[in-house]
Amino acid sequence: MTKDVAATELKPKKVAPAGMTSSNKNFTIGQPLLTADELQSAGPAITALHNYYTRLSMAKKKSGIMVAFKRIHLLRSLDSEFLVVAFADLYELFHYDALDMSILRCYTLHMVKEAKAKALPVVFLDPELMSLSTITVHKSYVVDYVTKAFGKCAKKQCIMFAHNPGGHWILVAIVPKWNKVLYFDSLRSRPCNHNLLKEALDEAFLSYTTTYGMVSKKLAHVTKFPCHQQRPGNECGFYTAHHMMLALGLLDVDKPEDLEVVTTPLGEDVLDNIREDIASFIMSEVIDKKGEFHCQRPGQV
Repeated sequence: MTKDVAATELKPKKVAPAGMTSSNKNFTIGQPLLTADELQSAGPAITALHNYYTRLSMAKKKSGIMVAFKRIHLLRSLDSEFLVVAFADLYELFHYDALDMSILRCYTLHMVKEAKAKALPVVFLDPELMSLSTITVHKSYVVDYVTKAFGKCAKKQCIMFAHNPGGHWILVAIVPKWNKVLYFDSLRSRPCNHNLLKEALDEAFLSYTTTYGMVSKKLAHVTKFPCHQQRPGNECGFYTAHHMMLALGLLDVDKPEDLEVVTTPLGEDVLDNIREDIASFIMSEVIDKKGEFHCQRPGQV
């Protein structure tokens, strides 16, 4: 899992989201991530990323891929920061397994780039800072982070982030003009305590409205917002990524009820496309030396 720079500055006790940091027991570095038959049906980006992994892991040069990003991308506190996508994280991506934090951060950066290219009035926050583990350790830091996001994104219509409440991924979308927070949870039937996240968002919104002399209104939290529901398994990270795309539809409606989202499970073709999009991002924007998130001095990972 990636090192949390902001948390390092505060020196908290590190608390990792359950199930998101352990290496997959089926992964062995140097061994193929997919079989020859699986590669035959895989997309070009997955095949290219698999070949890149094979070349580096067999040579025992690296155990992961360094991703560089800047303050403007995720509104972090430092000008330049890094995250690491471990090769074990790629195994989980390739096998539609429980996605690691690093993969959701990569997809978020992919969405940041897409939103910028299309001039969409939306901002994305860092999944690492918005995870329950980080909020638990340093709630005040997260409140300050979200407060600054409200201020810097006053002209944006929506703020989104992938949130890990513990062993599960969901999408959270804040729409300030509606004073609403929408929770896209692919396991809505499963009990989930969002109290700490609600408190952090409410405190940040109050601080923002007070600072700018706005009429103070409370956020309404819709924790069971209609969205695709997954089958039994570990595909919640893929559903969260897909819901990020669907939630962009909030920009085109007058009220959240107007956003049409079916609740059926995602088809295999949709999951394939998400996997291919993430692999394409890593290949073109991270590994390629001309990529926006390429690390010029990756060192030994």
